[in-house]
Amino acid sequence: MQFLHSNDLLSAGLHHRYSCAQADGHSLVLPASGGSSRERSQPVGWSDIAIGMMVGLNARRAGTLEAQLLQSSSETWASEVGASLGLLILADCHAGGDGGEERAPHWLQRPAADASLEWRCYRGPAKPGSTLWRKTWALLRALDQSAVLGRRSFYLKMDVDALLLPRSLLQFIRYLGEASPAGSPLYFGNQKAVNRNLYCWRPRCLFQSEAWQGVLLRANWSRADAAALRGQELSYAAGGLYGFDVSALRLIARSDCLAEAAGAVATFGARHVAEDELVGLCMLRHRVRLVSCECFYQYGPCDCHNFSSCADDLPGSRLCRLPLSIHKLKRPTWFLPWWRYLREREASHLREV
Repeated sequence: MQFLHSNDLLSAGLHHRYSCAQADGHSLVLPASGGSSRERSQPVGWSDIAIGMMVGLNARRAGTLEAQLLQSSSETWASEVGASLGLLILADCHAGGDGGEERAPHWLQRPAADASLEWRCYRGPAKPGSTLWRKTWALLRALDQSAVLGRRSFYLKMDVDALLLPRSLLQFIRYLGEASPAGSPLYFGNQKAVNRNLYCWRPRCLFQSEAWQGVLLRANWSRADAAALRGQELSYAAGGLYGFDVSALRLIARSDCLAEAAGAVATFGARHVAEDELVGLCMLRHRVRLVSCECFYQYGPCDCHNFSSCADDLPGSRLCRLPLSIHKLKRPTWFLPWWRYLREREASHLREV
């Protein structure tokens, strides 16, 4: 099931438009809006969106790296979203804690007094490359089961070292929701090809294994449907920041598809599997196609410690007109310079769409 590039959804009838084009010095040319597109009664706003983050055991203590990254988020993009922010943080906690660990630490200032911030404990395994998918599954279930956040329309799974651009991202989600077929679950992010040495159609590859065929057959795939995928290049949304609409979130949160995919990979003998890769396999199992936009940056797009390396007038700059997120900002001091630079250039490009 191949990915769909978000620019392929552009049509003349859209009220909200977005392009993943790079800033190449030329004006952006988009189809004129004809006013005939499918519209919600109210445009999507941040009150319709929830964000889930996973942090480690030390994130509770002020001064640690993850705590500083959370504070950097609070002072940049979260401050702009303000009272509409719905944020759920799933933190590693000591087994046998006193229950107080479910409360957010005192130093984490809310973007606004009435913003929705939920801090949850996770006490299971969370080793990258083997069991981190279990924590991801717990995060998505927590979002789905939240009395407040479970009623939202779109969900973002975000790493603590990522910076998002709220105005551009909201424009993208509005465009995506309007341009996509009604009733189709949405799964979106920056596409990354699966590990071709593992997820392939050759003999002795996962997709030819009895374990994976069993996953599809239990999901009511016919053998002909499964065979029709043969030869297609499969991909998933790379970690950092990716998202779902509520129906796609529930397909993961309310099913065992992550466990089934992980079980098939383990039965096949793979020693390393990324959690975001398993999410992509889960979406494949549910026949949900990824909508890709390269403006969700997984690495960079330039030197993360130096925003000026992405200046539009530099040869080879790959920066989108409207970046949606920057990932791998491993030092808190990198957040504010990136934020100021991107916010300054964002306004003119938003006017183009």
